[in-house]
Amino acid sequence: MFPNIYRDMRHSYKYAKAVNYTYINTFALETAIGVAGYLMFGEDVKDELTASIFTTKGYPQGLSIVMVIAVAIIPLTKIPLK
Repeated sequence: MFPNIYRDMRHSYKYAKAVNYTYINTFALETAIGVAGYLMFGEDVKDELTASIFTTKGYPQGLSIVMVIAVAIIPLTKIPLK
């Protein structure tokens, strides 16, 4: 995937900078989600935060429905729009 992005970039010399920004943002987001999961569920947090929410009582049913829909949409975003 990365060689295709590099080849399709208008300014390919900016590739390294773009990849660095991507990794930094991804790391920050994943760290924030991990910390939030630990703060919400403590040591009982599962590998996926959504799994912890599904198995914990007290969350609104509507939240579970919204999460299932959001997870179902993810594969559709991988389909090319050509």
